[in-house]
Amino acid sequence: MSNKPIEKNVRLIARHLYLPQASAKRRWPEIDAQIGQLLISNANDSHCEPVLKELRALAKGPMYRRREDLFEILMDSSHLLSKETPLYQMVLDFLRALYLELGNRQQKLLLEQLRTDAVSSHSFRRDIARNLLSIERPSREEVYRLQDMRQKLYVHNALLVRIVKFPDSFYEHYEALFDYIANAALAEDEQRIAQIKYSFSLISTHIMKAGGVTGQNLFTCLYRYYQYYYSTSVKGLFLAIITNLGDGIVSTIGEIYQQGPANRRPALDVLRQLISRRKSRVAMDKLFEIAQKANDKEELQTLALSLQKIFDKLFNTTNRSSHFVSQAQRRLEQLLQAEKPELIQYNPRLEELLKAQTQIDPNRAAIDLANDTASREERHNYRFGGWPLAEALTDIVCDQTYPESMRVNAAQFIPRIYKYHVSEQQLPKLRQAYCNINDLFNQHVFLETLVACNRNKNSQQDIELSDDLKQFSDYLKQQREQQPELRDQINEKWDKLVPVKGVIDYADISYQ
Repeated sequence: MSNKPIEKNVRLIARHLYLPQASAKRRWPEIDAQIGQLLISNANDSHCEPVLKELRALAKGPMYRRREDLFEILMDSSHLLSKETPLYQMVLDFLRALYLELGNRQQKLLLEQLRTDAVSSHSFRRDIARNLLSIERPSREEVYRLQDMRQKLYVHNALLVRIVKFPDSFYEHYEALFDYIANAALAEDEQRIAQIKYSFSLISTHIMKAGGVTGQNLFTCLYRYYQYYYSTSVKGLFLAIITNLGDGIVSTIGEIYQQGPANRRPALDVLRQLISRRKSRVAMDKLFEIAQKANDKEELQTLALSLQKIFDKLFNTTNRSSHFVSQAQRRLEQLLQAEKPELIQYNPRLEELLKAQTQIDPNRAAIDLANDTASREERHNYRFGGWPLAEALTDIVCDQTYPESMRVNAAQFIPRIYKYHVSEQQLPKLRQAYCNINDLFNQHVFLETLVACNRNKNSQQDIELSDDLKQFSDYLKQQREQQPELRDQINEKWDKLVPVKGVIDYADISYQ
């Protein structure tokens, strides 16, 4: 038997399902009859599986947003199936998978119907209802399949969803789940790891909401997996889950740290993640409290190394909060200079790290940037040089005694200074400096700098047309006519270069 009639019927059904919901409901009897006839006619045929595969692909498609409609239609049609047919189990599995893909609201509404169907006279509706009602609590036999890494990926993913989605299931089977996470990391199975990472927030939420003895047992078990596995990939996954728990675990981490030398480094790594990734002030307070109380040599060595890792990452991250970093910098300076200066003996890099943040000479930094001799790390640190560095760079840009390449390099860096907005006094200087640039490549680069400076300064076109801006506008129009190489760039960026409404009418430009 050819697949063509099956595909034709399935696509006909799909077209009805793509209709607006009201239209689809009016046609339910027609769709119901078509699916019922389709299923029964192929119940003993080897082509029944392609029918469900096609329906499943359609249900996942970008146009289809009402999986609950398809679920109800299949439920209404499939009660005609006999348990002896091969399609019976296929439809049952299909509906289980479809149920897990429904949103929380649809699942909640459907559960009420399923409780009624659980005592239905129709065997299929009764079976599927009882089957789906059992999804909230997977059996131990089902969870045991997580240990077998030879199982199909979709089997493990479905079990993962069922365990993580429902709190009762999670609290009962969390150890099996943690074993599965560790095994997936050890096997370096990227597909399983991706699905696990997708579940991190739910796992963290269940642990936070558990509270009491259950919550304590959950966290203790989670931390045990993190601390005692040697594999860095396993540690990384569990550390990410622990970090998601936020400030609530800081006091517990402090207690774990005090339990002995073997517990110190893992606990400090958790605090490092909370400080560098979540900008946790609570974790930072706990770190400095631990450092102030440290006495023996081994503990000071461990702390000195951890402090370097924490603040090296914090000072050099690209999305840092300037206020948080400034506060951390002051605290570290106070710790190293007044409270625990001996930490520098165990790790001299701490002093260098602090100096790199506190001793930026704007004039020297500007020259290094203009000459393009600053190292990658220095360039990163210079991003936080603020207005003194911006003023020093502007002076170089406007001084024609410097080579043109130096002036362009200096101009390029100005819009990169973190949280720095170009002042109204600076923009005219930069525009005038652009008018004195002759090299075509440098003009291209400088135009992008001016666009970035205007973007930082103003997101809307509401600046008044000053004399300076009018002169700059006239210069750009002249340049656009005389230098075709710059025409497209100037036209494309005009709204940012001259951010004033009505300055130019693009309809009058014959070459556009």
